[in-house]
Amino acid sequence: MKALGNYHWRLKEWRRMVAAADRMISLKPERTDGYYMRAVAHETLGNHAAALADYRMAAALGHNRSTEYL
Repeated sequence: MKALGNYHWRLKEWRRMVAAADRMISLKPERTDGYYMRAVAHETLGNHAAALADYRMAAALGHNRSTEYL
């Protein structure tokens, strides 16, 4: 699923990246990748509240780059 999320990231398909990240999170909620990807996509789409929530969750799980956005 991470490869699919990265694929959408490269193509700047933000809505599809949200869907891929949702799937990643449902499969492995303890991993940070899905939350970070979804945060970036939400931020790009202008959904700042959703992006902040995902950055917070990724940071709480130990994702270092997410703390830069808080």
